[in-house]
Amino acid sequence: MPLYGAPPFVVTFTESSEPSEDITYWAWDFGDGTTFEGQNPAPHLYNTPGVYTVTLNVASANGIDTFTDSVVVMVLPEGLVGYWPLTERSGIRHDTFGVHNLSDPTGVGSEPGPAGLAAVFDRADGNYLATPMTDALMPGAASAIGATWSLWFKTSDRPAFGQVLLGDLGGATSARAISMSALGTPRAWLYGTDHVDDPWNAGTWVATETAVDCADGLWHFAAMTYDLDGKVRLYVDGAPPIVSPDGAGFADPLWLPPRFAEIGEWRVGAGDVVPPVPYFTGSIQHVGLWNRALTEQEILSLWNGGSGFSLGV
Repeated sequence: MPLYGAPPFVVTFTESSEPSEDITYWAWDFGDGTTFEGQNPAPHLYNTPGVYTVTLNVASANGIDTFTDSVVVMVLPEGLVGYWPLTERSGIRHDTFGVHNLSDPTGVGSEPGPAGLAAVFDRADGNYLATPMTDALMPGAASAIGATWSLWFKTSDRPAFGQVLLGDLGGATSARAISMSALGTPRAWLYGTDHVDDPWNAGTWVATETAVDCADGLWHFAAMTYDLDGKVRLYVDGAPPIVSPDGAGFADPLWLPPRFAEIGEWRVGAGDVVPPVPYFTGSIQHVGLWNRALTEQEILSLWNGGSGFSLGV
């Protein structure tokens, strides 16, 4: 099972051979150029984002039996709030970094993805995963460094009303989401509004959209960033970001506290209205949330040349 964290990421490794195996030698390789000889190394520090394969070689007393085991350590950019691989077969999807596990009230399925199992959503079944909103899940509200969301997704669906991949859409005063248009093109947007009866069509919008058709049944990567420059940036498959046009952003009072303090849900695979609008049909995995706007280089490290975190998993 891969380990996930943000720098400085301290990992404790423990050797667990049976006493009867009569092991006489242990050699650790932490995947970052450092090694250790001995049974149980001191906690190991990872300071640089990347994917590290940790290997343990053990030899028995006769000197001829050597066993190797490996674990993948994925060090993500700093500022991580939550990370959901979505690799469970069913039920609760765990936040492997924070405390915001996603409940599964509708029976979300699973299928093999590029890095372990992926969550499978069906609009017809009203599938989604959710966790209650907290201040931590609304980064940017009380800071000047914004936020980043990222995910891998696959769909071949182009519903006329579009579909939401992930977002916080449970309140009437503001929302943020990565979604797809009826043309299969990813969108990133946020808004603030006083119109509680019609939160989808009224208020102050900041949005951007790519022209890339991603409803092709293949896996794609998308990330959204926003910060106090009033811009939303959308990254798709390693391409340069599409930046929202000039307009109202966090400089507008609608974007400042306490307008971000709505009570709702942070959801994967659905918006805040009844199905089928705008629920998602397809697969999602490796969802991340940061409390700052990642740089373009950091976004590219998550894309990883199209491999994402499939390398070594």
